[in-house]
Amino acid sequence: TCIIEFEGKFTRIPDGALKDTKINSNTIEIPETVTSIGSYAFANTPICGSLIIPNSVTEIKEGAFENCRNLNSLKLPSNLKRIESLVFKSCGFSGSLTIPNSVTEIGHHTFYGCNNFTKELILSENLGKIGSYAFAGCSGFSKGDLTIPNSVTEIGEGAFYDCKGFNGKLSLPCNLSKIGNNAFYGCENLSGSLTIPETVKEIGILAFCNCTGFTGDCVLPSALESIGI
Repeated sequence: TCIIEFEGKFTRIPDGALKDTKINSNTIEIPETVTSIGSYAFANTPICGSLIIPNSVTEIKEGAFENCRNLNSLKLPSNLKRIESLVFKSCGFSGSLTIPNSVTEIGHHTFYGCNNFTKELILSENLGKIGSYAFAGCSGFSKGDLTIPNSVTEIGEGAFYDCKGFNGKLSLPCNLSKIGNNAFYGCENLSGSLTIPETVKEIGILAFCNCTGFTGDCVLPSALESIGI
C-alpha cells in the first residue's frame, strides 16, 4: 500500500507525473485545488475502479489517462472546456457518457477504443468540433439515438467509426458544413431516415459505409457539392 501526500495546495498535476507506474487503487480522486491535469499524467497505469475529477478542473491535456484499461466509471467536471487528444484512449469505462455543456471541443482519438460503454452518449450543447476518430471503436453505446448538437460544424474523419451499438435514429446538426471520411463507417444499427442538413457541402469517403440499418428515406441537401466514394 502506498499513500502519496502533497504539502500545501497545488493546482496542476505535471506532465507524466505517474506515467507507467504501478499505482493500483480502487479510486483515484483528484484534489479540488487542481485546475489542470498534465499530458500523460496517469498514462499506462493499472488504476482500477472509479476516476473522480472535481469541477475545479478546466483542462485535461493530451493522453492524460491513456490506456488505463481497468477504470470502470467516469464523471467529467462541469467546468471542463476542452478534452484534448488521446485523453481517455483505450480506457475501460462502462455505463453512459455525458460530455458537459462547458466543453467546446473534443480532440482526436479522445475516447478511441473505449468499447465498454453500455448506455447513451450525451454530447455538449456547446460543442463546436468532434475530432478525428474521437469515439471510434466505442461499440457499446446501445441506448437510443445518436444526437449531435446544432453547435457542431464539423464531424472529423472516423469520428464514430465502428460504433455499432447505436440503435436509434441519427440527428445531424443544422449548422454542419462537412462530414469527414469514414465518419459513421460501420454504424450498422442506426435506423430510420437519414437526413443531411442543408448546410452540408461535402460528404467524405466511406462516410456511411456499411450503415445497413437505415430503413427510411435518404434526403440530401441542395447545396451539396461532393460525395466521396
